[in-house]
Formats: sequence, structure tokens, C-alpha cells
Amino acid sequence: MPARALRATNLRAIVRAASAAKEGGDYSINHIAGILGIRKQSLHELMRKGQALLGAQRARLGVVTLHERRRRLAEAGVPERRKAAV
Repeated sequence: MPARALRATNLRAIVRAASAAKEGGDYSINHIAGILGIRKQSLHELMRKGQALLGAQRARLGVVTLHERRRRLAEAGVPERRKAAV
């Protein structure tokens, strides 16, 4: 695997782990930084880079959030097929 692809994979993994940590997952940000052997500040920097990478990949692939998709459909006049659960 080329170094660039490996780095991108690592950044995506860091972003996912950090997101899970923020949502009350098994590992805290401190724990993830400890596992990787880096400072918390460095982990946050890697998270920002990973989030930018994921954002660029999603934009390139045309991936949108559910909220964005619903907004676009509403603008186009397409009615909701089913009501959202509250």
C-alpha cells in the first residue's frame, strides 16, 4: 500500500475513534493519544486533518448528509415518502 494511502487510512481511523470517544465510546481522547504514543494536541491536529480528508472524499463522491438530502428534495418539490419518527 502506498504511503499516502496508508496515511489517509490512519487519519480516517483516528477520526472515527475520536468521534466515538466524543459520543461516549470505549476510549477517551486521552486514551487514544496514549495508544498512539502522541500528545493530545497532536491527536486533535490529526483529527482536523482526517475530517478535512473525509470531507473532501465525501464531496468528490457526492455523499451528502440526510439533512442536506432532505433539504435538496424539498427545494425540488419532492414530497417526503414517510414521516420522520420523533
